[in-house]
Amino acid sequence: MLAAFQSLSADAHIAIKVAGRVGISLPSFGGSARQGCPGSPTLFGCTVDGLPAYLDAHARDAGILIQVGDDGELLVSHLMYADDIVLLGDSPADLQQLLDALSGFCTALGLDVSLAKTQVMCFGLPVAVPPPTFTYAGRTLPHTDSYKYLGTTFTPAGMAGDGLAQVRSNVGRA
Repeated sequence: MLAAFQSLSADAHIAIKVAGRVGISLPSFGGSARQGCPGSPTLFGCTVDGLPAYLDAHARDAGILIQVGDDGELLVSHLMYADDIVLLGDSPADLQQLLDALSGFCTALGLDVSLAKTQVMCFGLPVAVPPPTFTYAGRTLPHTDSYKYLGTTFTPAGMAGDGLAQVRSNVGRA
């Protein structure tokens, strides 16, 4: 299957159109699927399918415990939907371990994380306590006071407490 995807962009060329005029055709570089290629989501999905197992192997005890019915607890280290990934840590050390594991996974597969879209949010910190510093691939990540994931807005103060309960409920049913 990989060979089939590679053949889609093997001899791809690109050209830029400005003011109705098409420039010269140049060979494409980078070896990835072309933008807009219908196979891109499938290829991305096949690539990131290995992330949960990688996180489990490289950040085994990191995550948050979620009550699942009356039977016990489930350790959840991440949420994934399409190309959105949320890492969940119960402590700064947990989250940093997950960030390091994600970096290792992406480096091994040649994937890039958009650091412009990557932020950290800490829950339950006293207002007077500065949030800890987190890094991804050696770069410090900014903190945010609001994060929207699948239509639910989260804040450090817990303003989205009902949303968090809903996410926990959905994880419990999965």
